[in-house]
Amino acid sequence: MKTIDLATEAMPAIAFSDPQNAPTNEAIVEMVGAEAHAAIAAVNHWLETSHQHVTHEWRFSQTSGWYDIALIKERRIFYFIPKPGGFLLNIVLSDRAIAALPHWLDDKHITRLVRAAKRYAEGTVFSFAAQTLVPEVAIALLKAKISH
Repeated sequence: MKTIDLATEAMPAIAFSDPQNAPTNEAIVEMVGAEAHAAIAAVNHWLETSHQHVTHEWRFSQTSGWYDIALIKERRIFYFIPKPGGFLLNIVLSDRAIAALPHWLDDKHITRLVRAAKRYAEGTVFSFAAQTLVPEVAIALLKAKISH
């Protein structure tokens, strides 16, 4: 398995800054790049084929531009923020979900992920840049999140 590095560098400028026009799938592929899009597409494919009622809600903010929230019913599963030449993927896990990670990841990966994540009142945020996203790791985090 590939090494896991969370997003640690500042991401480039806002990709889609027009609040009146949400990005199309074609515009996203062009903006983030084919390789980066393939990584997030693998995560989306797993989510959408493994769970019913998955929806995507595009929202706009002045600081991030357009971003996608993946939902199962009304539960937020992850945040996808397209960036020029890449993206940022944020997954928020509860303490119970983190405790369940050994079912899907080995201790070495868990320790490294948790050490690099940011803790907030809402949970622990795992952030991945396009260059550091390993779809299998993101899927393991999503499995833990969804099961708890």
